[in-house]
Amino acid sequence: MLLMHAFAALRDELSPGTLIAAYIDHGLRPAETPAEAAFVIEQAGLLGIKGVSCQIVLPEDGLGSIQDDARQARRAALETITDEYNLRWIATAHHADDQVETLLLRLIRGTTPRGLAGIHPVRGRWIHPLLPFSRACLTSLCEAQEIHWIEDPSNATLKYTRNQIRHSLLPLLTSAYHPQVKHGLLQLAEQARMDHAYWQEQLDIHCQAPAVMSFEGGCMLELSNWSEWHQALQWRVLRALVSQVKGGDVETHHLKEMDALCRDIQGEKTLHLSGNIVCTRCYDVLFLYREGVLSPGWDTDEAIDFSLPSLGDILTLQTVWGELRIEKTKMMEEAMVMCDDAWSVCLAEQQMSSEQGAVWSLRGRRAGDRLLYTDGVSRHMKRWMIKRKIPKMLRGGLAMIDAGEGVTWIPGWHIGGALKERGQGPGWVFRFVPRDETLTQVARVWLNRQRKKGKKKTPVAT
Repeated sequence: MLLMHAFAALRDELSPGTLIAAYIDHGLRPAETPAEAAFVIEQAGLLGIKGVSCQIVLPEDGLGSIQDDARQARRAALETITDEYNLRWIATAHHADDQVETLLLRLIRGTTPRGLAGIHPVRGRWIHPLLPFSRACLTSLCEAQEIHWIEDPSNATLKYTRNQIRHSLLPLLTSAYHPQVKHGLLQLAEQARMDHAYWQEQLDIHCQAPAVMSFEGGCMLELSNWSEWHQALQWRVLRALVSQVKGGDVETHHLKEMDALCRDIQGEKTLHLSGNIVCTRCYDVLFLYREGVLSPGWDTDEAIDFSLPSLGDILTLQTVWGELRIEKTKMMEEAMVMCDDAWSVCLAEQQMSSEQGAVWSLRGRRAGDRLLYTDGVSRHMKRWMIKRKIPKMLRGGLAMIDAGEGVTWIPGWHIGGALKERGQGPGWVFRFVPRDETLTQVARVWLNRQRKKGKKKTPVAT
């Protein structure tokens, strides 16, 4: 109630109609909450503030304690109300005693340096204006201003851990160990927030290209200079990337396993994290992605045979890999301008060898595949993939064009054979649009990374 009165007093400094007082009913005290909601809405109306009440339903099989589930549901409800009324901020009445209890609760359960920062005064659109003040101070102010409030009876029960800290642990620590224990914990939180702000600046610097490259559903971390980073920075980068992909924190034992994975940069290894997150190290790159994003598991036995279209015709093939579009043109010189990446290629009619049959094939990878090069030489596909360090998890999703003599085009990765030759006169334009945009993103990021490491600017292996 004090927070509502404070904002009402600042009405002249705020835009009209921007204040909403929200009461969230968790459904845990059905006998008391209707009267409480009516009281809040009535008091808000007396101050000229619109009051709203929202009842939430807690999950029966919640992952945390009932208080944790209630907190998550309450935050979601307030976010919804904020969006509905197009508001900018969400203000709650958390105070200094709440901060102390939060720190002790996290210490008991186990926390990170970031967790020691406690409740942030401002985080996103959530603000806590009363955080510097103690419960006793705010209670005295309410009494002096004759502001009435309702005490939640569940705050008095020792059923919940936070209440045990409030009514038993904190009084014991204050009387038996240090009378200023609250002050010490508040100072710790303040220092931790400053440290967090510093590390956030460091993460903004280190978690960007070329060290970190993101794609839909995951990201890639360059490990070439990993050993030069301090371990404190390494762990924070890993935590930040897991948070980016998963939307939550990572368990300490998984963090240690990820750290070990980053230090062993030979070959390819995979680690499965909670929340269906996969962590794969491929040579000197760490992939972090949601399960299934980079492992489509397409049937490599599937093949679609086709013949090149005649002049004026367009052939379009819809496949599990994506769409292949082939069009014959009179002037190859004009068509080649459009073939500016490895997803579009041209084939001059004069470059087709007599051995190339009328039937082409779009298919997946097969055992024993050979890859055609511009010089007419073919090499084992497996050796090419190893040399190019193409991650194993991506290989099953590569579409391949077989002209009868071997694989001449892997869209996004390799152009060889007659498709790489420059020609004149009539010919065909091949365009491939992958079905999975994520694989396209990863392919482009991976190729750009190789180019920056000094490789050729075209996606053709040497």
